[in-house]
Amino acid sequence: MGVLIACLLLLQVTLFAQTKSTNTQKPVTLTEKGLYYPNEMLTTEVDFKLKSQGKRKFSLEFNNTQSRPIVIRIYDIIGNLIHEETVLKKGEFKKTYEMDKEKTELFVVKVSNGKIDKAKSIFAIPVSSANVKDQ
Repeated sequence: MGVLIACLLLLQVTLFAQTKSTNTQKPVTLTEKGLYYPNEMLTTEVDFKLKSQGKRKFSLEFNNTQSRPIVIRIYDIIGNLIHEETVLKKGEFKKTYEMDKEKTELFVVKVSNGKIDKAKSIFAIPVSSANVKDQ
């Protein structure tokens, strides 16, 4: 038991996170309940919206809040990579993709910020007015 406590104390002393704003080190805090990290280390969420725009056509939107490149990969239903691009600018991104040459209408879009990957699927078919319900 004493060895475990000594190891945990050593772990607390050696774990540090580099912050971007002040260029100082903030320790990762070790308590009886677990490890607590600075907020700068936990804000790596990748979120994006997909919207069908017609047959084999869809739009992608996201907001790049960090200054790291965002990689967009689009796959067909069986997992073949059919498009890849890197977005370097910070801020809002919106683009419509037309996949006319593809035989499928179901696509998987994977967005990555270098630390976190998130994937969503889109069924890119024409939206008819008969399928839209008034609310």
